[in-house]
Amino acid sequence: MSGADEAGYGADNLPYGVFRERAGGAARVGARIGGMVLDLAPLLRAPEFARPSLVPFMAMGPIAWRSVRARISGMLADEAGRAQAEPHLIPLERVEMAAPVAPRAHTGYLCSLEYASNAARILAPGEDVLSGPWEDRPLGGGGRPASVTDPGGPVPRPRGRRAARPARNGTASGALNGGGEGRDAGALGSAWLPSESESGAAGTPGPTGTAGDTGPSGSAARPTEDDLGPSRRLDVGAELAFVVGSPNTPGSRIAVVDFAEHVFGAVLIAAWSARDLPAEDEPPGPLPGRAVATSVSPWVVPLDALGAARIPARDRTPPLPHLRSIADWGLEVAFELRVNGQTVARPRLGGAYWTPDQMVAQLTADGTALETGDLVSTGTVSGAGPAREERGSLLELGGGGEHPLVLPDGTERAFLEDGDRVSVTATAPGLGGGFIGLGEAEGTVAPATQE
Repeated sequence: MSGADEAGYGADNLPYGVFRERAGGAARVGARIGGMVLDLAPLLRAPEFARPSLVPFMAMGPIAWRSVRARISGMLADEAGRAQAEPHLIPLERVEMAAPVAPRAHTGYLCSLEYASNAARILAPGEDVLSGPWEDRPLGGGGRPASVTDPGGPVPRPRGRRAARPARNGTASGALNGGGEGRDAGALGSAWLPSESESGAAGTPGPTGTAGDTGPSGSAARPTEDDLGPSRRLDVGAELAFVVGSPNTPGSRIAVVDFAEHVFGAVLIAAWSARDLPAEDEPPGPLPGRAVATSVSPWVVPLDALGAARIPARDRTPPLPHLRSIADWGLEVAFELRVNGQTVARPRLGGAYWTPDQMVAQLTADGTALETGDLVSTGTVSGAGPAREERGSLLELGGGGEHPLVLPDGTERAFLEDGDRVSVTATAPGLGGGFIGLGEAEGTVAPATQE
């Protein structure tokens, strides 16, 4: 279609989403082509596309995924096929999009060494929190699937116990992933795992209540004692999540070489966290401070569409044997983080320390069963370069509130204010030599509810 390739949504992309026509009708599955949604149920006469979720289609497995993708691409490339498809094209402005899946589980791994280092310097200055198990395997844990919101929906400012306490330099008990790694893993889990997709099953929150605490307006407001109220340090991070298509059976593993047979595609995430509500997370778990909301893009990009984005992983210490990749699953994905339409960061995934095939292999190494629709995410992504704009969260961009970010319009942000509109977009190299779009994850900060 004219202009589809230039917009990043040509036949080499074809992401899937769930839509409903504004004029009425049931929610169902479509594929995006340019500024249109291709209504797949009547076009392909397939009942799995008449459902309000991608799960029935994804559960059919990789042979079906590739067959449908090839069929749609073939139609759009052929004059007779385009004539067959055109009656089922609906302009985007005539539809409403819904979350493509309702995951049973959402597991996040910290893939970005740069984000881990930046956040550790802010939250646990002077501490060595990246030693120990970091180089052996990706660290992470479970989040709250219920925090996944409809695309573009509001994100109410959370309320909780805003803790003011002496800095504990990241010390904590316990370890991520159920391990027994002692202080190193516990400190890492406490120091910088604040967002929903990065919250672990053990470890306590890192230091808060520092001089960088700010109110919603960005003004200094260091609490002198624990108090209840709206978060003053609402943050957001840019992430990429991988959507499980074919489950594994309980007790079996998904090897790194089998990644593409089990993962359907990738979806953008804006992961929201309240940096000043750690007291709500004791004993540790994925509670409000770390799991405010997860805004997802309405479009799931098929894994096959990312073929041109695949690159070798960065140089690193050899990991544990079950994580030693054979195929290249580093991904050259360029993110853009915007606040109120103004670009504040451009992190890149290409230099990530851990790759998605390793995340899934680690998650199932103990025989954990994944289900169709589950999410496995990268955690906040920060680029490997020295530029400030490559950092993927407001925590990093503003130095924990010490050096508020100046937006292009001259306004300042230490953390997010009520009414702020946040969006995460991304692009990747396309199979046709151009680029593909990965959609947009967005949400607007709503005032805290009154009690």
